[in-house]
Amino acid sequence: MTSNNRDVNVLIMAGGEASRLHGIPKPALKICGDPVVERVTREARRAFNGKIYVTVSLRDTSLISRLSSVEWIVTWGAGYSRDLAYSLHRTGLPVLVLPGDMPFLDHRFLRRIVDEAWETPWSVVSITVPKGCSGLEGKEGYTGIGFFKDPDLSNYGSLEICSYPQLLDIDTMRDYYRALGECM
Repeated sequence: MTSNNRDVNVLIMAGGEASRLHGIPKPALKICGDPVVERVTREARRAFNGKIYVTVSLRDTSLISRLSSVEWIVTWGAGYSRDLAYSLHRTGLPVLVLPGDMPFLDHRFLRRIVDEAWETPWSVVSITVPKGCSGLEGKEGYTGIGFFKDPDLSNYGSLEICSYPQLLDIDTMRDYYRALGECM
């Protein structure tokens, strides 16, 4: 079954500490003229008919005033796993979880992820970057993108996807400048 016929909810995790960016909130960084979280939200809305949720921590609620067309989930900032678990209880399933620091996710790519995830036998599907992925060297492994089909969290697996610049995330100032170069 494809995502074109599904009401998939989307959860954007935007509550990280951004320690490698010296506390600059990554989702608020402007890439190609728009804050990253707005870019991700816009593409998620183009891809799916479900609700869009954005998770932020109490440390940084400044993003809330930027987007009025999403449902906000405010967490204690107790760490990614705890914040994710808390947020998943609020979203309903199926839900596509996206990081708030990937400015080049687009609606076609998001649909592709969900379509491929539906075809797996797993309840939870994580997206990973394989070794040797051109353009994403040093970004191998888990991306922070996951698709939750049903509540059986013990049934999980991962799909390797190599797609640049879609899976470029902003962790450092070098990543930020690289992303800005993609706008040209």
